[in-house]
Amino acid sequence: MTQLVGLTIGELGKLLRALGPDNILWGTDCVWYGSPQHLIDAFRAFQIPESFQEQFGYPPLTADVKDRIMSRNARRVYGVSDEQVARAAAQAPAWVTNAAPEVRRAVEAAR
Repeated sequence: MTQLVGLTIGELGKLLRALGPDNILWGTDCVWYGSPQHLIDAFRAFQIPESFQEQFGYPPLTADVKDRIMSRNARRVYGVSDEQVARAAAQAPAWVTNAAPEVRRAVEAAR
């Protein structure tokens, strides 16, 4: 996969190289276009090939980096703690199934 709905490997690689993984947030227009689940699944499978990492100096897109982009960075910006995530999960546990691994670990640790 070389493109993720308008975002190319090069664009993501440049963002990661310039801003670092702690300064990128996941976002969609799902309120207008329906469920973003297919985009979430695609991003989780998205990779920056080693050849691009070597040639352009892009960092690898690891599970940890994806988790920061999709969850932890926004939680930090909005001040959402592990405890708050766990409380919300206890009230509506079905959403945890599709949550980022970091969120699932926080929920399990809080139980």
